Amino acid sequence: MADRIYGWIRVIVIGLVAGYALIALAITLWQRSLLYFPLRSHPPLTPGFAEVSLDSAAGRLLAWYRPAAAGRPTIVFFDGNGGSLPDAAVFTEPLGRLGYGLLLASYPGYDGNPGRPTEAASIRPDAPTSPGWPATASGRRSSSVIRSARASPCKWPRRATAAP
Repeated sequence: MADRIYGWIRVIVIGLVAGYALIALAITLWQRSLLYFPLRSHPPLTPGFAEVSLDSAAGRLLAWYRPAAAGRPTIVFFDGNGGSLPDAAVFTEPLGRLGYGLLLASYPGYDGNPGRPTEAASIRPDAPTSPGWPATASGRRSSSVIRSARASPCKWPRRATAAP
């Protein structure tokens, strides 16, 4: 009788360990789809913004730009996981009404952009704080650039240029 009980306990323990291992393997294999929930389609442009492109390892990424009022800085804004450019436009609307310039950046795999959302495929760290960037995008300079994010899984942008 005791052998039968120990046999059942062993089967249950082996089953639980095997089940745990399968769940851990499934989470490992599909972790990107569990972490990122991108809007994959190209969103309609929100009034007041112009489409610009940012270079990345994944290709040219869509961004939206609204120039700053004279003497106001430009805010480079990255929306959080599951966010989109229209979400970022709504979130930053009060700043735009105050005259701040806005560059709403998107990630690979989001908002109709090519690629998948990974750190390696994301935009680079060394601009749009480069000296010529605001003038390149808007035709005039903003006094400064401020970087901001709700939750940023990537590095900062390398270069922004007007979309062709």
